[in-house]
Amino acid sequence: MKTSTVNGLSIQQAGNQTILIHDTAATDMLTRRAGQLRALLACLIGDGGELFRCMDVAIQDDTLWLAADLAAEVELLSDLVTSGEASK
Repeated sequence: MKTSTVNGLSIQQAGNQTILIHDTAATDMLTRRAGQLRALLACLIGDGGELFRCMDVAIQDDTLWLAADLAAEVELLSDLVTSGEASK
């Protein structure tokens, strides 16, 4: 298994699996990811949305995939935190 670590983020690769490990409590990670998602979406609506809709379709798609990935992380972290399993 190959592992690399930078700034509290480790990545492990074994076969076809890639695992990201954050040296952060789940509640802190949830707060960070929710804030990042909120900031990203703020750039996509209102005045910022006009600029976004003028961008190349590939950039729009990649940005929306990023938002979807962040939303999935927020959902999983929220489930973890509310289940009481998160480290405090």
